[in-house]
Amino acid sequence: MTTTNTRTPVLTVEGLQVAIPTPRGTVKAVRDLSFAIYPGETFALVGESGSGKSMTCRAILRLIHQPGRITGGKVLFHDQDLAQLSERALQQVRGGGISMIFQNPMTALHPVLTIERQLVETLSLAMTKPEARARALQLLKQVGIPDPEQKLKEYPHQLSGGQRQRVMIAIAIARGPQLLLADEPTTALDVTIQAEILRLLAELQRANHMALLLVSHDLGVVSQVADRVGVMYAGQIMETADTRTLLGRPAHPYTIGLIRSMPRLEEEERQPLEPIPGSPPDLATLPPGCPFAPRCAWATDICKEEVPVVELAEGHWSRCHRAEEIYRELGGGRVE
Repeated sequence: MTTTNTRTPVLTVEGLQVAIPTPRGTVKAVRDLSFAIYPGETFALVGESGSGKSMTCRAILRLIHQPGRITGGKVLFHDQDLAQLSERALQQVRGGGISMIFQNPMTALHPVLTIERQLVETLSLAMTKPEARARALQLLKQVGIPDPEQKLKEYPHQLSGGQRQRVMIAIAIARGPQLLLADEPTTALDVTIQAEILRLLAELQRANHMALLLVSHDLGVVSQVADRVGVMYAGQIMETADTRTLLGRPAHPYTIGLIRSMPRLEEEERQPLEPIPGSPPDLATLPPGCPFAPRCAWATDICKEEVPVVELAEGHWSRCHRAEEIYRELGGGRVE
């Protein structure tokens, strides 16, 4: 993990909102979302499926499928608001300034094009075809694919899952982005390959001083690579802090629920997992107040009316009325 950078953010998201009209009503997929990512830093968004993590990544690059759309907020890449850029200007940012690794490489890679063609098409925007082929070969070597000359000639279905994910990473870093969005990059891979992919991303990040936005439902993965974490629920960040603080001294009941539902291999006696009771809310019919209140053992009447933002320390805040109480009880200390 890297140290949080205090310089100007690469990306600043301010009050982002994404809505999707449906026959049941408007789904508020992302609600009043704000965070920043600094050069060389890994910021993770973690939460259950449907919490808005992947939608946030797609919204940053304006890759939301219609009829979904950004309905409010800013997405500032340096001083450019990507939410307001023309499509032509945005194309210059995609792949060059910001790139994305999609969740499923089998569907993200074109099934009837060779690996060489897919890499060369990405690179040929900035160089000749012979230069692009030489760079493609170099990229496959860089991401650790064996026999890269042969792999360039092959199709996605001829590669293993780990190799396909490495090809996706090669495509994503081909034009030297300043920010890499990684949407569940280790999903469906076995643990050994997961570790290899995470190690590869960390090495590439250090080598290129990239900022990395990691989307995951797995706190175990996040604990290995992230500098800071934002815990998402029902389209909002409910708590954010540096990784060590968030895992060791959480201040939101949902964060606690995620931690307690995570297997712990270091424990001498195998403890039963503690699932979070209930189900996530319907984002088309959200009640007032805290969306986690119906599932929360700490909830009081005020939780059903409004959601505060409580700052517990610099860089650590929680959307919970009882955040300070939880922080003291679990940390054994006092709020500074």
